[in-house]
Amino acid sequence: MSSFISGVNLTAESSQCQIDAYIKSAEWDLEDFSAVNNGAKYDCCQIVYPYVLYTIRIRRRSLYYLTNIVVPCFVVSCMAILGFLLAADSGEKLILQITILLNIVMFSLLMSEIMPSNSTAIPIITIYFMRVMIMSAISAWFLCMKRPNYDSTWRGIRSQWARHTEKPNNTNGSIGSHHARIPSESLLSNRFELLPNNTINENRQPLPILE
Repeated sequence: MSSFISGVNLTAESSQCQIDAYIKSAEWDLEDFSAVNNGAKYDCCQIVYPYVLYTIRIRRRSLYYLTNIVVPCFVVSCMAILGFLLAADSGEKLILQITILLNIVMFSLLMSEIMPSNSTAIPIITIYFMRVMIMSAISAWFLCMKRPNYDSTWRGIRSQWARHTEKPNNTNGSIGSHHARIPSESLLSNRFELLPNNTINENRQPLPILE
């Protein structure tokens, strides 16, 4: 709001504004609220237009983001470093790094929904997430190494799959060959005789044999 300096002269009595009626916010902190007397002169005329410039500076509270996002992400990044202590021939190392990468992506998506859209500057927490994500992706890429006595190429995987599919057929064939070798006549000609002295019941008494 402005007017001629001869008509209405807008002047702030103090550079510090009163914040007695200010209600504290749970998300923002009010750091500064000041007023400055100023005037503007336009090309159309030589008259000075006075105005009062109010400056409000606020800062986002960091406790919510620190406890819910930064600390879990820091723990996850520490787990990425501890993942190198696992044995190289175990698949848990690669699974751990991929899981950590997915967690970092989840945290970054959560931050993109909370933080306002801004293309002029990158927030510090976004830079931190990007660095941890790149570190986890590089570690997962380098951990995709060859294990001892294990061929991770496409040809090796295909040959292993072929061997696993052929095993049941070979097992059935061997069992079938063993059955073919057993003569059926010998089984039919065998006779088993039960003698009264050899047949014992629970009372340790000989059982009668019916003819």
